[in-house]
Amino acid sequence: MLSFAKIKQVVDSDSPSAHAEGEYSLNDCLHTGVNLYPNLFKPLVQFRKNAVAYTEDVKQAYLQILIDPEDRRFTKFFWIEDLNSDKLCVLNFTRVLFGLKPSPYLLAATLKHHFEKYQHLFPETYEVWKNSFWVDDLIGGVDDLETALIISIESVEVIKKSGMVLRK
Repeated sequence: MLSFAKIKQVVDSDSPSAHAEGEYSLNDCLHTGVNLYPNLFKPLVQFRKNAVAYTEDVKQAYLQILIDPEDRRFTKFFWIEDLNSDKLCVLNFTRVLFGLKPSPYLLAATLKHHFEKYQHLFPETYEVWKNSFWVDDLIGGVDDLETALIISIESVEVIKKSGMVLRK
């Protein structure tokens, strides 16, 4: 009987073996994108100075973002279906990969898109999102529990509407 465990795929996009003269790693060929993250100082200070601190995390954030079908051809990789065979399959990724140079930008742009989409419903919480999200974590603090709960509930709702899960 075969037993299978979850496999976590690791992509070495900075592979030093590709750094021979005239050769490039995958990350060498990719654009980083602009930095959409706020200065981390403010959310950390808010986290520490206020009576109520909060933190939430987007579950498997990078894996929640689909790669456009037209761009998937750039994410090809080899896979061995049968370890007793030399036959290789050529597959491609359908989700954003952790470890690629543009991945943080793609995540930030996706979250920003969803926050802006619901800004009219949750204007106060939107202001929190703009300054309190760092990669896939919402971090900050407020003076009272009621405000923290409102931020949490509204954040969970927006992330859920975007097809993701906010947890912690």
